[in-house]
Amino acid sequence: MKNQKTTVLLLALLLFVTSAIAGTGKEELKAGWELFSKNDYTKAVEHFNNAAKDPATADDAYISLAMLNTGIYKTKVAMENFSKYLTGCKNPNPALFALESAPFIRSMNVKESTLFYENIVKNPNIDETSRGMAYERLAGLYELNGDVAKGRATADKIGSIQDWTVLGSFENLSGSGFNKDFGAIAHPEATYTFKNKINADVAWFTVPKDRIRNDRWIDFEYFLSTTNALVYAQTFITSLSDVECQFRLGTSGSYKVWLNDHLIMSDPEERNNDLDTYISTVKLAKGVNRILIQLGSSEIENCNFMCRFTDSTGKLIPGLTYTSAYQPYIKTYDYKGTIIPINVEEFYKAKVKEDPTLLLNYLLLANCYLRNDKSFDAAHVLRDAEKLAPDCVYLLALKAEQASRAKNYPGMSAILKKLKEVAPTVTMRFS
Repeated sequence: MKNQKTTVLLLALLLFVTSAIAGTGKEELKAGWELFSKNDYTKAVEHFNNAAKDPATADDAYISLAMLNTGIYKTKVAMENFSKYLTGCKNPNPALFALESAPFIRSMNVKESTLFYENIVKNPNIDETSRGMAYERLAGLYELNGDVAKGRATADKIGSIQDWTVLGSFENLSGSGFNKDFGAIAHPEATYTFKNKINADVAWFTVPKDRIRNDRWIDFEYFLSTTNALVYAQTFITSLSDVECQFRLGTSGSYKVWLNDHLIMSDPEERNNDLDTYISTVKLAKGVNRILIQLGSSEIENCNFMCRFTDSTGKLIPGLTYTSAYQPYIKTYDYKGTIIPINVEEFYKAKVKEDPTLLLNYLLLANCYLRNDKSFDAAHVLRDAEKLAPDCVYLLALKAEQASRAKNYPGMSAILKKLKEVAPTVTMRFS
């Protein structure tokens, strides 16, 4: 009986200590962010370091330390903390996406960047979207090191479709072409003649493999005029069986996608984003299928895309073959697909809802929106964050970036003026 009582007391003591530590970690993290929001970085560091000792708050603490040290130009320290986060976190993908363009990552030299992204690729907790982005970065880094063949082989690991015919350019002044039918849906055959925006005869033509970017994005600027233009690309996919899967797309420009002549996804907003930004469940029929993509540019200068077929985890669907040459294809489509929300955005939206008093998650969500070129969504989040920390330099820097992306130049000037007022002697670098 005495041994049982001792065991119970020890367990109770252990639970008490564990809960006390967890409470301390959360309190330290909140205290650090209260100081961060007031631009008191020296004291904030102490609290973040304390929060890092608690497993329950270590992930957020390391992210916080990375963000803070970036601002005070200690990029090496920032990277050390972010590396600890990547190593220890079970789901590092949202923060990696949110902070990949941060100065502590951008300031690395070629050798450091190569090692960083090689570690990303090998990290077992990295999802297939993050791994694909890492392959894309590594492809460019290997080329900078003089190994072009390795760079291209690495880019091929992304698994994006490379066999295309393209058509254009059609009128899209102020986005006017987005909902117009220029005949591309009804006429996939190479022999059909269209009239382009200057009334010249045009037809589908094959994209030469040496005109595809080394990072494997299909860039219309390489072979068509994209100023106020609407353009198309098509490919034909052979599947050995019926396959329910995901179609994943990244673009610069507005877009529409048809599978077997049925519209499966679209967005009239012109955005510059990454691979796998837009995802829909689809069904490939046994036999030949056609994918048709429409891209539009009027407000932005870039016009490109990357797409691939994957399972629900992002792994490539095996056994599919692609050709740019026209083939008779199945035109029936009775599958009702589902648009998959962007997981990194959903992750931080849930985190904000879970704790609406923690500034960290507002900033990371705003970073995700800005990277996906959703400037108005970012503005909404930053307005909410401003209620918590109206004078936070990091937040004001994000507001300036958002205003720039939205081409709100008077608003950006007002934000920069406020930055000088709230921190006249502080030199920070957050973006």
